[in-house]
Amino acid sequence: MNHTFIKFEKRLNVFLKLSQFSFLMLLFMIVCLQARVLAQVTQETLGEWFDKGNSLDDLKMYEQALEYYNMILQINSTDVDALLNKGVVLDSLGRYEEAIASYDKILAMNSTDVDALLNKGVVLDSLGRYEEAIEYYDKVLVLDPTDVDALLNKGIAVYNLGRYEEAIEYYDKVLVLDPTDVDALLNKGIAVDNLGRHEEAIASYDKILAINSTDVDALNGKAFALTNINRHEDALSIVKQPLQSNPNNEYLLTTMAFIQYNLGKYEEAKTYYNKSLQVNPNISKILTDRELEAFNAVIDTQQ
Repeated sequence: MNHTFIKFEKRLNVFLKLSQFSFLMLLFMIVCLQARVLAQVTQETLGEWFDKGNSLDDLKMYEQALEYYNMILQINSTDVDALLNKGVVLDSLGRYEEAIASYDKILAMNSTDVDALLNKGVVLDSLGRYEEAIEYYDKVLVLDPTDVDALLNKGIAVYNLGRYEEAIEYYDKVLVLDPTDVDALLNKGIAVDNLGRHEEAIASYDKILAINSTDVDALNGKAFALTNINRHEDALSIVKQPLQSNPNNEYLLTTMAFIQYNLGKYEEAKTYYNKSLQVNPNISKILTDRELEAFNAVIDTQQ
C-alpha cells in the first residue's frame, strides 16, 4: 500500500510540474500578445482616445471619460494631458483625493506646471482646505503675478475664510487686467453685498448685465442686493423671469422666498423654501444669516 501511494505521489508531482509549465507558457503568450497589441497603438489612436474622453467629459459622462484617460495612461503613465484631464474628471465625480493624486503625479515631473497647480488648488477648495489652496495659487502667482485664474481663485478662497476685503482686492486685480471679467464682477458683487455695500454690489451686477442681460447669477445677485435695501418690489420684478426659465435653480428659489418673506407673504415664502429643499436638502448651508433667520421662521410655522 505504501509503495502504491509513493507512485501516485510521484505521478501527481509530474502532473503539477507539467501544469505549472503550461500555465507559465500561457502567461508568457498573453504577455507577448499584450505587448504586440500595445506596440500597434499609435499616437493617432492615443489622440482619438483623448478626444473621446474629452467629448464624454463635455457630456458629463465622467465615468466613461475616465476609462479613456486610463487607457492612455496604461500605454504612457506620464502623459501629462491625460493625467490632468483625469484629475478634472475625478474632481467632477467628487473623488477629490484621487484627483489630487493625479495632479501630484504631474507636479512630481514638473513642479511648476501651472494647470496642475491651479487644479490642485481648486480641489483643495472643494475639500474646504482653503489655506492649502491659497498656497498653490501663490505658487502660480510667483510664476506669473497676472495669472487671472490664480488671482480669482485666491480671491474666492480668502472669501471663504471670511476675509471679504482681501477677496475684493484680488477681484479688483483681475478687473484691472480685464474690466469685463464676469466671474470677478460677480464675486465682487457678492463680497461687497456681504459687507453691507449694497449699492456697490448692484453696480457690479449691472456691469455684468450690460454684457449679458440674461445672466442668471447677476440677476439673482442684483435682486438679493435690492431686497437688502428694502426695494422688494424691484427685486421681485427682476427675479420672476429667470425663475420661470430656471425653476430648479436653488439660488433663485431662495432669493424669491426671501423677497416674499420681506413682503410679509409668508405662505409664498414657505412654498419657495420647500421647493428649494426639494432641489437641495442642505439648502440652509448656503444661506446668509438674514436668509437663515427668514428660513427658520417660515419652516418653524410648519411644525
